[in-house]
Amino acid sequence: MIDTLRQNIENALSQVTLQNAPKIFHAIEEEIGYKNIEDRIINMMISESMTASACIVHIENSL
Repeated sequence: MIDTLRQNIENALSQVTLQNAPKIFHAIEEEIGYKNIEDRIINMMISESMTASACIVHIENSL
């Protein structure tokens, strides 16, 4: 189950570009930044019942 979740997050993050989410784009360039964003997405998906893509928008706006 966790592998499927991480794959869904990876798929959503693969759609992030410098144009559509520049702060997340720069954060995920490094492994520690990727893990941080991934953890934030997981927590938000659980607490807010959101999709990974929806979480990305909210996280981008909060950075």
